[in-house]
Formats: sequence, structure tokens, C-alpha cells
Amino acid sequence: MSYIPNGEIRFNEDEYIKFSNFNSLYESFVDGIDLEDENNFCISDKCLLATLVGCIEGNIEIDIRNNSYHMWLGKYKVSSKLVGDFKSNYMFFSIYEFVKEHVEFYDYIIKYYNLWHKLNKNDNPEFFYDKYHILDLQRNFQQLILIINEDLNKAKNIMDVCIIEPYKSLYTALIMTFCKPILELSWWCKVYDKNFIDKFVVIL
Repeated sequence: MSYIPNGEIRFNEDEYIKFSNFNSLYESFVDGIDLEDENNFCISDKCLLATLVGCIEGNIEIDIRNNSYHMWLGKYKVSSKLVGDFKSNYMFFSIYEFVKEHVEFYDYIIKYYNLWHKLNKNDNPEFFYDKYHILDLQRNFQQLILIINEDLNKAKNIMDVCIIEPYKSLYTALIMTFCKPILELSWWCKVYDKNFIDKFVVIL
């Protein structure tokens, strides 16, 4: 499945690493979002952003082939496999619901993020993003985009508007937060085009 037209959507690690803490990331993520739009209001949830971060950092690993995911809380691992019915078959939404219901995972993801993103790198010199960590972030981000795209396709197949519209808003916010320099020209040319996001997401 192709979900990146002409390679335009690429994770810019500098846009991700530059934030010194989770709260700063959250402020950037919701900056400019019209919260009067109920779809945008849904994606302003800090728990949803923590789920995104967990996927990018690798605290949450998604196994597409086996339709399952794994989470780590320190050395403890939790695994879950999705069942076949559409109501619970949205991968990202299922992960988000789990994180939302288990505050200990939410707290762990934020603490992990803050540990790696401290403004003063001398505080924790062993926690920094070398080229291998950055490659992991890039791979994890691309997989996250793929998962969101897969969920959108499933929702489109059964016309599940309750999933389609919030996912489109989520997709847009994710790209604008972490791919801004790469997409800046094309975005501002089309910023008010209601169908813009459909050009980046394959919804057949």
C-alpha cells in the first residue's frame, strides 16, 4: 500500500527532538488547532499524544503481521491481539484506549519522553539520540503513519465517519508537527483545501 506520494511525507527528527519536555510538545501539537471543531477537539487529548509518542519512541511496538501490539512498563511487557470484528479492529484506536484506561502506561511514556528530551543534555549524558536511535524513530514514525492509514481504510470501507474524521485531523496534526519544514511549501499552498489530507492518505 502506498501512503507517501512521491516521498513527500518524511519524519524530521529535529522537529521531534527539539522539545525539552512533553508539555512543550503538546503545546506545539495543538497550536493552531480549531478546538471548536469536534474532530480537532478529540485529538487535543494528552493521552492520545502520549500514545503517538509511545509508538514513535518504541515504548509501544506494533506487529502488523499478527495484528497485535506490545507495550513496556520498565521491564514488564503487556501484549494484546486485536479480534476480527470491526468495532475493535482499529489498531491505533485500540492502543489509545488501552493507554487511556491504564494511567501507569501514560505516566511511563511521559517520564520516558522527558528523560530523553531534557533541555540540558549534561544532566543525563547517557540519554541522547545517536544515529541508531534516530533511525529507530524514523522507522517507528513511518509505521505509525501506516497504521493510521490502515485504520482509515478500514473505516472508509464501512463508512465509519466517527473514525474517519478524527483520524484525518490526527493525521494532519501529526504531519504538521513533525514534517513541517519538508511540507511547508505544499502545505501553505493548500492549507484551506478541505480535501488536502485525502491526497496523502489512501482511502479507496
